[in-house]
Amino acid sequence: MSKKPFLGSILRDEIITLARQPERLLDLLRHRLSLFLGPTITGFSPASGYGGTLVEITGVHFGPKREDNQVHFGGRAGVVVSASPTLLRVLAPPDVETSHIQLKVGSHTVTSPHLFKLLAYPKPGSEADGPPIAFEGDGQGAAGDQPSTGTLRVAVALVNPTDRVPANPTTARDAVVTAWDRVHTFYEQQSYGQLHVNADVTATWKTLSGDTAAYLNSAGDNIDGTAISRLAAECAQACVDAGLDLNDYGMLACVIFLNGQFIRAWGNLSTQHFQYDDNATGTHINITTTQELAYIEIQESADWGRFAHETGHNISASPSFSQSDDETATLGEDVYASDLVDPSAASAQRFEIMGDHDRHPGFSAYHLDKLGWIGGTNILDLQWDRNAFSHDYDLVAHGLTQNTAGSRYHMLRIRVSNGLYYYVEVRQRPPAASAQIFDPDIPLGASSGPDGGVVVYKILSDVNNNNQQWRYVTLLHDEHVLATGERASDPARALTITVLDDNIASSPRVCRVRVEWAQAITDDPSGAFDLRIDPWDSSYQTGDIWIDRMPFGTFDQPTDAQGRPTGNGDKPRPQEINHLWGRVHCDGAAGATNVRLTYYAVEPPGVGDNGNWTPLATKVIPSISAGGFADAFVNWVPAVGRHTCLKLYAEQQLGEITGGNNFAQENVFAFEAPASSVPDAVFIRVALRNPSKERRCVRVTITGVPFGYRVQFPHAWVWLEGLAEKTFTLAVIPTLEYRLYTSKEPGIARNSPVHVRGDIPRDYSLPLKGGLPPSVMSRIGGILTRVTPKKRVRIELAPDRDHHEKGSIAVHGAITPAVPDQRVRVDLTDPHDRLRVAVVQTDSAGAFHAAFDLTTVPSVEHKGRHDREEPQHGEYRAQAAVVDATEAAEATSNVVVIKR
Repeated sequence: MSKKPFLGSILRDEIITLARQPERLLDLLRHRLSLFLGPTITGFSPASGYGGTLVEITGVHFGPKREDNQVHFGGRAGVVVSASPTLLRVLAPPDVETSHIQLKVGSHTVTSPHLFKLLAYPKPGSEADGPPIAFEGDGQGAAGDQPSTGTLRVAVALVNPTDRVPANPTTARDAVVTAWDRVHTFYEQQSYGQLHVNADVTATWKTLSGDTAAYLNSAGDNIDGTAISRLAAECAQACVDAGLDLNDYGMLACVIFLNGQFIRAWGNLSTQHFQYDDNATGTHINITTTQELAYIEIQESADWGRFAHETGHNISASPSFSQSDDETATLGEDVYASDLVDPSAASAQRFEIMGDHDRHPGFSAYHLDKLGWIGGTNILDLQWDRNAFSHDYDLVAHGLTQNTAGSRYHMLRIRVSNGLYYYVEVRQRPPAASAQIFDPDIPLGASSGPDGGVVVYKILSDVNNNNQQWRYVTLLHDEHVLATGERASDPARALTITVLDDNIASSPRVCRVRVEWAQAITDDPSGAFDLRIDPWDSSYQTGDIWIDRMPFGTFDQPTDAQGRPTGNGDKPRPQEINHLWGRVHCDGAAGATNVRLTYYAVEPPGVGDNGNWTPLATKVIPSISAGGFADAFVNWVPAVGRHTCLKLYAEQQLGEITGGNNFAQENVFAFEAPASSVPDAVFIRVALRNPSKERRCVRVTITGVPFGYRVQFPHAWVWLEGLAEKTFTLAVIPTLEYRLYTSKEPGIARNSPVHVRGDIPRDYSLPLKGGLPPSVMSRIGGILTRVTPKKRVRIELAPDRDHHEKGSIAVHGAITPAVPDQRVRVDLTDPHDRLRVAVVQTDSAGAFHAAFDLTTVPSVEHKGRHDREEPQHGEYRAQAAVVDATEAAEATSNVVVIKR
């Protein structure tokens, strides 16, 4: 067996190598000194925390690379995130206990001067900030929105507190199974068999780690905010223990046995990671799914309508649904009367499962359209304008089979603008001997027929916030179906929908309506147009905001069908002028004039909006034609090393249909993880902002983490005073060798599209049938950070005197190690501080060349003017930089001075 070489012989060989490569001396000394002298820990912060806490250890003679340092907390291995000779960042292990921290570098082991103290998990009622979010990704980290067609599999976890054990577990389980069977039937009927909600219920009840008081709030009417993550983790573990693979499901239903006690329930929750650690009970749960998993928390005795309602929050809109609004991704709006100064403003709640769910109404026409369940031939589109219009239509109720009669429709969809729609449909209670289970209690008017009539909805596509005093889905008439002779109207647009006959047929019910507008209407500045900026999508990006970096007019990203660059456009260049572009549309029957477009920025990027935005500039667009759009830009000079959220706002004008769709925000950021072997961790400043004027708890969710990456955020929830904000650091940590990220091997993502989302709890105070409405997590915003491991390179630049001519300057350079086909930008500043820019590509040896024509006036436009001038005498300065290249990390060269 051969002996391992002595450290001295290794050092001797490297010293010989230094004769040829002296630049390696500094790296050698940094690395070897720690092996010779051994490390010293002078301190660490924070002094206390949880499993997953990011601990900064200070001292000297640490290994300069992650893999050179082994850190343990009382014998349990931590994860080294970043390393330098004087600072280590380390994740505490999930099962950490109060203990000293040990560090081993080479053969030397040292111990921290004081203990790291384990904090107890927050108890219900506590307003302490939550434990960290820390986990390693799996799969592709896909989004968790569930399609509105096909099969939605639900894993139902049956659990009970230690002091609430079912007297008859089988009977209690059967009641839950029956409720989910009704949910299955409801969605089969509403979707005409296009969505199958299939629930797999665990075979037994699993006892939780705590008693009832460990999970419920002080009022006893819901799961406490501090216990939401704990209950979810224990339910996820119950499913795993029962043999269910959570990667096979689109939703998790956490059903807690409370022996008939009512709680509100929680909905609109999702996560990619379930974690709960409690050393006192020996509970350590660490489950990561390959995609974001929606979940609800509810008691065993809840009505099936409440189960169906919460399921609805997690179903995605159909891809064919084109209406633009902030809640397009899922059915995020609750159609409740609570929280409104005038509760009657929630007029549609008894016609909507997202409203008075325990009365078992179906979905409104708007949501049926949004979910894609009504065939195109059964939706008739009408566009309101100023021209006189009058026509009669026959509408058929949503029965158990979809309409096939060519002259009838299930709904009318009247578009005024992207911000305002009217939907018209017929609703009917279940006919005699029908198996229909929805709409048994829809309200009938005094003159209505025996079981139904016409309903007209007003749909405002606006931004959802927690202080709104309206609902997206409302009625255009009193809270009952319309009968023969009754009508709904919008006088500002001379729009009237009249029921001519509510009994053309009775099963399913067919009604005839007349739609009229603009009968002898005159020019009316009120409601004739609607300014719109496309809102952000589920990835927190909008096509109507983009950045153009010098040279202007060419982009890093391809353009979409509307000519806008995708994503952010260009990656902005710090400390120089970038163009921040915005686009505003004008919908409706009239154009708009003197449109004021204001650009805002806020730093650092964050979750939530507390109004802390800085206006950059305002541009006035003279006119936008009806159905058209206009683009405008302002100059933006970002600071070095800062990433910024951008907002575009078109000021609302008198008579505009709605101002709620007049702004959009771009929260997408690209980061690079430079790599020699294992790429460096990336640390991103993220601000949490409370949009409410009251003290609130902001819950943080991180998703989109694929295999090969680890993430850490300091808290799963944070308490903030009204309109306050706090800044934290998100760590995104590549875990594989760099070569694997570029190998195109299946299952290894080239980058990590990490989503950070914020939600605040929303409770409703006015009861529905069956009790208070469920609480819901209301989204306040989020950011998307794309972290891409790239090759760490050096870039050098030199004059290319062989190619200098009388009227030009040429430079050449190279990046090392050589990476071909990488974008390099070369700047040349003339004696009058005017800038010329060239963008070139590296060749197979990593080399590049750029030449500048000094006989033309400098321009930073991609297709600039070519005015002639004499070459200027004096000192020219050239510098090259790798900017947003595909494989090479950003780097800046030396400055080259050339005198002419």
